[in-house]
Amino acid sequence: AVEPRDVPPTVEVVEPAPTLIAAPFSGRLELQTNYLPAVVAFINRAIEENIPSDEWIASGRSDVREPHALICSSESFNLLSAELGNIWDKLDSATLFVD
Repeated sequence: AVEPRDVPPTVEVVEPAPTLIAAPFSGRLELQTNYLPAVVAFINRAIEENIPSDEWIASGRSDVREPHALICSSESFNLLSAELGNIWDKLDSATLFVD
């Protein structure tokens, strides 16, 4: 039997995790749907509920094809993206263009 004092001590070396720095992101998300008024209403509500008002420029409510301009944090964008999952089945296509 091995006596506890005969077992060499083990040293656990823990490497520090790499530091991740979020790079600025610029892109365009194009959505196509046959349910345009309902999808636009949902997106408008999702933007209002998830992105601080100083991070977006409201489009004219009369033109549902008007693009939405967002300059937001990654956290805000992630919240909005998660909301889009609720209407994904209403979209005919979704294309993300990275600038």
